[in-house]
Amino acid sequence: MSENQTSAPIDANIGQGVEIANPKWTKKEEKMTGSLLKAAQVAFASAVLCVAAVSSSPALSQEPSSDILKQVLGHGTLRVGECMGLAPFAVYNANNEPEGYDIDIANELGAGLGVKVEIVNVDPAARIPSLETGKVDVVFCDTTRTLDRVKRVSFTDTYDVTGTVIMSAKDAPVNSLAELNGKSVAIVKGTPYSDVVKKAAPTAQIISFNSPADIVTAVKQGQAAAAIENSAFLNYAAKLDPSFHVTSDSVIELYYNSFAIPQGQPNWLAFLNEFIFELNTSGKNAQLYKKWFGVEPPFPLNPKF
Repeated sequence: MSENQTSAPIDANIGQGVEIANPKWTKKEEKMTGSLLKAAQVAFASAVLCVAAVSSSPALSQEPSSDILKQVLGHGTLRVGECMGLAPFAVYNANNEPEGYDIDIANELGAGLGVKVEIVNVDPAARIPSLETGKVDVVFCDTTRTLDRVKRVSFTDTYDVTGTVIMSAKDAPVNSLAELNGKSVAIVKGTPYSDVVKKAAPTAQIISFNSPADIVTAVKQGQAAAAIENSAFLNYAAKLDPSFHVTSDSVIELYYNSFAIPQGQPNWLAFLNEFIFELNTSGKNAQLYKKWFGVEPPFPLNPKF
């Protein structure tokens, strides 16, 4: 998913070529927490030794550490930025507690670090600023890695892959980008879909909303003829509301989604990449995906030529 005021979220119950880079989803189950926790503890111990070695310098000893991994381990809390309301990635349940695919992964990460997890609700548009201002340690939020974004933040390896689909009313279906010409289209602010629509359907009227939940409501209430967004989210919403029609295939290229962190954090990035590697190879990621979406992951984690 690619970014102000948060509306009420959708109910938690709705809403071959050559492979490169990352491993595939796998169904093999293995325990990953122990090795990650050990790696984190070693990294923390090393950092402490380094600080002790230079403690004779007052200037250095008084400066707060900029190493996020060390800070998280020292404070015992991991702050995860999440776009609450993007079902089933992250929603509030009946007890006003966060739950979903991303939330389960955040808890796995917290277990790997041996710390508690604090979910910080951020609007899509505030994801990068929340990292730049130190409000959070990492952002999940189904964030797509792009060249523009990497100018400001760093991205981990891929943990989730999504397509892009168009949602419309079943009695007035829209089946392609070209069919958006002359129609009103709902998008979420800060996502790349505005440029996508402008290029493919120049006469479309784009209406921007603050959250994914808002664009579904807009189509439902007739404020927009269609909405364009993350395939996982819109397919999930349509599954729970038969009045919606969703295109069967992705209308543009796939999006490879990662965790985002502040730039200049090599230790934190290395740890998170190891976490994602073990999450994928242990089969836990695929297990959690099926738990929340009801299907096996539809796209390979690795891009293809």
